[in-house]
Order: sequence, then C-alpha cells, then structure tokens
Amino acid sequence: NLRAQKLFIYISLTLLIVISLFSVILFSKQYFRRISTICSAIHKIRSGDLKIQLPVSSKSDELSLISGNLNDMCTMLNDYIQKVYISQINAQANELLYKDAELKQKAAELYALQAQINPHFLYNTLESIRMRALSSGNRDVAQMVYLLSTLFKQSLKGGFITSISEELDTCRLYLELTAFRFPQNFHVQINVAENIRECAIIRHIMQPIIENSIQHGLNPNASDNSIEIAIYREETDILIQVTDNGKGIPPDRLSLLRQQLSVQTSHRTDRIGLSNVHQRIVVLFGTKYGISLDSLPGKATTTTIRIPYMTVKEMENYVQRFNRR
Repeated sequence: NLRAQKLFIYISLTLLIVISLFSVILFSKQYFRRISTICSAIHKIRSGDLKIQLPVSSKSDELSLISGNLNDMCTMLNDYIQKVYISQINAQANELLYKDAELKQKAAELYALQAQINPHFLYNTLESIRMRALSSGNRDVAQMVYLLSTLFKQSLKGGFITSISEELDTCRLYLELTAFRFPQNFHVQINVAENIRECAIIRHIMQPIIENSIQHGLNPNASDNSIEIAIYREETDILIQVTDNGKGIPPDRLSLLRQQLSVQTSHRTDRIGLSNVHQRIVVLFGTKYGISLDSLPGKATTTTIRIPYMTVKEMENYVQRFNRR
C-alpha cells in the first residue's frame, strides 16, 4: 500500500510540474507575442507609417492600454500633419530651399518622437510590465521592455545636434533590443577613436543606417550575422562606417541606389531612410558630405556617412548661421 501511495504521489507531482511549466511557457509566449507586435508597430511608426492600428485586446491590462494609446497617437499625429505641418510647408514654399535642412530635421524628429503624446504614462506602463515580467521570472521579456523604455526615453530628447557618444548610446540600445531577434547568432563590434567621442553629429542619422543594414543585410537563419561600426577622423572630416556581412547588394540595385542619393530634392520623404539622412547632411554641409555605399554581393555592404569635424558648440553655431540665411 505504501509503494502504491508513493507512486501515486510521485506521478501527481510530476503531472503538476509538467502542467505548471506548460502554463508558464504558454503564458510567456502569448505575452511575448503581444509585446513583439507592439515593438514592431513602434518601429513602423518611427519609420513614418502612421496608418498602423494595433489590435486592442478585450483584456484590461497594460499592453491593451499601450495599444490603445498608440492607435490614438497615430490618429492625432495624422491630423496634425495634415492640418498644421503640410500647411506650414506650403506657406513657406518660396523659402524651402534655404530651410530644407531644418524642415527635414523636424520630419526626422517627428517620426522619431512619435510617443510624445502622454510619454510619462507610456514610460510608467512599460516599467510596470517589466516589473511584472521580472516577478514571473521572465528575464528576457523584462530586459526587452527595459531596453524599449530606455530607448523611448532617449528619443524624447530634443535638439538638432548631439555628441557622437550620446548618439552611440541610443544606437547601442537599439542593437541590444534587435539582438533578441537573432539569438546566439548576432555580433556587434563598435570601434570609435577616443578623440572624437565628444564631437558633434546630427541627431537621428546613425540609427536609420544601422536599421537598414539589419533589415536588408542580415539573415535570421544565418549563424554568423555581424555588424561593425567604425567612427574615425579623416583630416577635417569624420567618417562613420556601418558594415554588415549579409547578402550584399546586386550591382544594378547598387547603381540605382547611388543614383537616387545623387539626386537632390527639397521634397519631404515619407521614410527616415538613406535618402532622408543623405539629403539632410547635403543641404546643411554641401555635396562633399553625405552617404556613400559599397557592396560585395554575397559578402558585405558598407554604408559610409561623412560629416565635418566640429565640436558640438561649433556645429550648433553653424546651424544657427545657416538658418539665418
């Protein structure tokens, strides 16, 4: 009888443990899927897609609140762009050539700072989700939410000019968050000359280049994905090179991209991509500066950003003089 009772207890305990583990895994997957959907939506919003509408669950939890607020934010920003931003551009059409750098920067900041509507609520909600994930033992989800909330907080910083060091901090957060998409097969190397860390750079020009390399260069199924970021001084200029070891760019496509970059336009682009970054730099500093592309199909792609070597104060003064022209 004792053996039978022991066996019954062991079997019951085993079943309880299996059921508990299965429940935790199922809950974590559902939770992670909803967070991934929100993260994907935020990336699309930062790229300028304001038509996105997240599904709002009937559950009254933090994720549903975030989804609802993001939907409201997109609707309000669309109205704002239609009623105010576009009308201002049309009213200043004659001065557009001289104000192009400022307008493009405003567009970049608009898309990068989509979450300005009730930012404290969203930030505090993300922190609540992180603490709940930690209490459930799901450290990966907690880390992802922490990185996302910190990146969100960084994006709220204003200003046209920042230091290379501060811009790199934002890029590191983005790379850490992206690394969750490539578990065990994503390597990042950053090489920065110490004497240029506090030099000036236009805000929000590095992250779109890194995002472009990840989206179009890396293979989620590969085991050796890597991105190398090198920043150094070349005489009176600073060069920022982002190299990925992905599939490369076919020669005809590379030629087309170079041609698109060489065409100067004063029209606002709908996406914060290579062309937008390149045009902002060219309009501000001249055709000597901007973005160049090099690629070996099947091996690697290198995107190079060239900007003048200046301190933060010098570049701020330069931009102020430029805007007074």
